[in-house]
Amino acid sequence: MSKTITWTLKIDKLKKQAVNDFCREEGLLINKIAEKALENEIERRLIAKSASVFKDYEKRKEGAISFEEAEKRISRKGK
Repeated sequence: MSKTITWTLKIDKLKKQAVNDFCREEGLLINKIAEKALENEIERRLIAKSASVFKDYEKRKEGAISFEEAEKRISRKGK
């Protein structure tokens, strides 16, 4: 079971009121909304970073040679 902690956060007064109003109207807990929003933002950024890495990989893959070809080139240089 995970433990919870208290975390102080400074946000704009109007935004805090809007969150309070929204949570009250929807019957939600502010801490659960904040926790889920943080999880979603981290996941979104990790997915974006992964997509960027994959895109770079695909570009580099086009100019790459096979392992067998690299072995041949290395063995030719050694002769």
